[in-house]
Amino acid sequence: MRRVYLILFCCSLFIACGSEQNIRKEPENLISKQDFTSLLVEMQLIEAAHAKGFFRDKDSTSTIEVQYANLFGKYQITKEDFEDNLEFYYDFSGQMEEIYNDVLNELVKQEAQLKEIKK
Repeated sequence: MRRVYLILFCCSLFIACGSEQNIRKEPENLISKQDFTSLLVEMQLIEAAHAKGFFRDKDSTSTIEVQYANLFGKYQITKEDFEDNLEFYYDFSGQMEEIYNDVLNELVKQEAQLKEIKK
């Protein structure tokens, strides 16, 4: 009988500890879903510009690190705030797929606008 109680106690302890890890509070500096989407759009544009070679001079003020620092400053966040928000939206709020779809839609929209301007 003691074994049964011990096993039940251990199982209860594991369940309690496991559920505690899944409870996550919002980050202290929570970025709204709309702003987070806009931030990710701008990050993708920075990455695309870097991939296309627009940031050639490593000593210039247009390096990718400076661009990210400026972007984080625009949204009044730190790199750690960004990472906390990314983790929150990805792991705990279940909204990341929707956010990525919104990012993709915005990038497609901007691409279409640029093609219209080039005509």
